[in-house]
Amino acid sequence: MGKGITAIGNLDRRVIIEQSTTAVDEYGHSTVSSWATFATVWATKMIKPRLESMEDDQRVGGERVTWQIRYRADITSKMRVTVGTQYYSIESTEEVARDRRLNLHTQYKDSN
Repeated sequence: MGKGITAIGNLDRRVIIEQSTTAVDEYGHSTVSSWATFATVWATKMIKPRLESMEDDQRVGGERVTWQIRYRADITSKMRVTVGTQYYSIESTEEVARDRRLNLHTQYKDSN
């Protein structure tokens, strides 16, 4: 097995990749934005140290997680990973082992 590659059997979590969608009314105006399922894939969860930052004078922490999935060229940082009721915004993607795997570097978000 190459460096950084997770064995197929270790892809043990079913996750949903979602993309933002915006509804358009009959007059062509954008209305409500929501999230729609883009793909459902098997993944391995790799937790990173907790990240803390300051937002509006309050300390905010978010779990950083890398999800490793089978390679796909169509996933972008404008998408998110959803596991049950937990949402992880995709910060970046990283090809692993010549298109065999894809790491999704994410940060947990407290709300959708």
